Amino acid sequence: ANPGCRGLVASPRLPLEAGPGRAYRRVGMALTVLEDKLHEYLADVHAMEKGVLRQLDALIAIAQDEDMRALLRRHRSQTQEQIARLERLIEAHGEDVPAMKAVGSQFAAVLRSLGDMVRKDKPANIARDAYITEHVEIAAYEMLERLALAAGDPNTAWVAKQNRTEEEGMAGSVATQWDRALEHVLAEEGVLSQARRR
Repeated sequence: ANPGCRGLVASPRLPLEAGPGRAYRRVGMALTVLEDKLHEYLADVHAMEKGVLRQLDALIAIAQDEDMRALLRRHRSQTQEQIARLERLIEAHGEDVPAMKAVGSQFAAVLRSLGDMVRKDKPANIARDAYITEHVEIAAYEMLERLALAAGDPNTAWVAKQNRTEEEGMAGSVATQWDRALEHVLAEEGVLSQARRR
């Protein structure tokens, strides 16, 4: 049995059938529950990345800083590759790729609030919005990787780790933009020269 599934397999909530094969049936039921949950989470993460792609388009459109715009465009290409990996996984699991699925509840509120920020805030705040988004994605892939390992699915775990590594790289790149983002804010308020003197 997969070591990552032991806790679920031993759960008293899983019904047992009488007879010598009951342990096998219990394991089979646990794995079915895990696989169903994995398919659900794959669909949610896929929908999340579709939402992030739309958000990136909005951020690129308003970005005034050339370095940040280039960074966002590069990550847009990465996001498209991540979506393609997820879609190959979904198809390998025998599931249909969702044409347009509403973002899962665990991601919807965050992405919706960030969308409001993009519409309302000044372009200098793009670094903040992008940084938050990357960490939502990192958390999602952390959970997907662990769920895949528990379900005995190393391929899905590998894709989750690969995508998460790219999100961590993007978060690190965004973090190098804090000083430039602050300069934009201070310049727009007309206090950049005073801040430099201090």
